[in-house]
Amino acid sequence: MGYTNMVSGIVLFAIVVATQPARGATASVIERIYIHGNARTRDKTIRREIGIAEGRPLATTDLETARRRLEALGVFTKVEVSMRPGSSRGLVTLHIDVAERPGTSGFSSLESFIAVCAISQTSAPPAITTRSRR
Repeated sequence: MGYTNMVSGIVLFAIVVATQPARGATASVIERIYIHGNARTRDKTIRREIGIAEGRPLATTDLETARRRLEALGVFTKVEVSMRPGSSRGLVTLHIDVAERPGTSGFSSLESFIAVCAISQTSAPPAITTRSRR
């Protein structure tokens, strides 16, 4: 066996070992994502922003990344992302609790921000009447 074959064999072995989960550890798969506290921001917008989907494996950095991405939107005063056991072994549920910032109009997946405008008139304009004098 030549030197280059030995080096490429070691590199290949290192790649295979690095991509395999540790013994006894199972990869957690997201069974369901629950979102709480959003009144104006749509669920699908939050799901898109976190970059995590149901049925996908959950990496160790995904929770922190999801929290940071939601905070970066600037429409929430509180963002908490937690993980709980799912219905069977290897499954987890993701819980996202948010509190929307007062005064913001929400965040839409179609536009940047949704603005809500209301125009009201409290009294009718004065009536113009004419009287003729005789």
